[in-house]
Amino acid sequence: MKHLFRNLKSAFFCLILTGYGLSSAQISPPQKVNFQGRLTDLSDNPLNGSFDLTFSLYDAATAGAALWTETQTGVSVTNGAVEAILGSVTPIPYSVTASSAIYLQIQVGSEVLSPRQPFNSVLYSMNSYQLAGKTYDAFVDTSTAQTITGIKTFSSALTVTGSAFSVGGSTLVVKGGNVGIGTTAPGQNATASFGRILHIYDAIPGVYPGIFIEDNDTTPGARWFVHAHGDSRNSFAVRDDVNAFEPLYIEGSNIGLGTDDVTPSARLHVSSESPTAASNVLLVSSGPAYAPQPMLAVKGNGNVGIGTTSPGAKLQVVGTVNISTAATSAMNLCLVGAVDTLPTTGYSKGCLAFQSTDNTLYVSTETVVAAWSWKPVW
Repeated sequence: MKHLFRNLKSAFFCLILTGYGLSSAQISPPQKVNFQGRLTDLSDNPLNGSFDLTFSLYDAATAGAALWTETQTGVSVTNGAVEAILGSVTPIPYSVTASSAIYLQIQVGSEVLSPRQPFNSVLYSMNSYQLAGKTYDAFVDTSTAQTITGIKTFSSALTVTGSAFSVGGSTLVVKGGNVGIGTTAPGQNATASFGRILHIYDAIPGVYPGIFIEDNDTTPGARWFVHAHGDSRNSFAVRDDVNAFEPLYIEGSNIGLGTDDVTPSARLHVSSESPTAASNVLLVSSGPAYAPQPMLAVKGNGNVGIGTTSPGAKLQVVGTVNISTAATSAMNLCLVGAVDTLPTTGYSKGCLAFQSTDNTLYVSTETVVAAWSWKPVW
């Protein structure tokens, strides 16, 4: 026997999502749809009895992929009237609403009726469950300007296709490829390979603009502040915030090392707070830092050492001192220092050497070629 479903309503069936209101709380709507229809034969005579009905949803009018299916056995039909709840056997998954088209296929017993009937907008109301009961303005609308409140967490990359966006007004501003922190009009590019890299602007008078670096791995943690001074001075400093000291201070064209925030008085001004022989104001060495070979040392008490890091006088030289009137002329004075044995080569006329074995001061009367090149002074 051929069967024919005729609709009781112009839409072929009505869909009722019972219990799903407009509350802002998230409510799971039933994954069921009310179905009403009329079952007749090909002569339009209403049928009576019990029938096995199979309902299926597809993504196309013919062929296509099945989105959901269930079979309801022994459905009562009186005078052709059929009432069923789709999803009462197998709940309709919310994922079916992701399909751009949904068609209902009905099978009576072993006979598949055609054509499939399209669903209109009502079934798609189940998709509102995905909105967690919130109104439309709680979600990003890319088609128009919009104000959104609350915390939004993105689990993947966030791409902004416009030319600007801001966080907190002027807290973070990106405009035309420039990045600003504390300003709504950033003037520099933060990612360019040329020009200034980052523009940090002091929007509050008296507050030093800069970068604060802190390490909490130790107690107290290291805290460094790289900043410009917030006064009339054209200055820049690196501050040890733990010890409240600025080991590097630049003002204009002068650079201060150890001057704190006092204006350096020379192109390079090196200062020590500790005026003792133990403190190093300046140390120049060769070789690795863990085993330095001293070249020049300036101590906190004003002593200068060449070839030693522990000068015992205003000037102490460990090694030979050559004094001449010009770089290319012969030496006028050569200080060899204290030696056990007078050198026999490598020195010119006019060198002084103190031989410790006989406590005698010698002077070279000619280019040194042997011990007899030296004559005792006393």
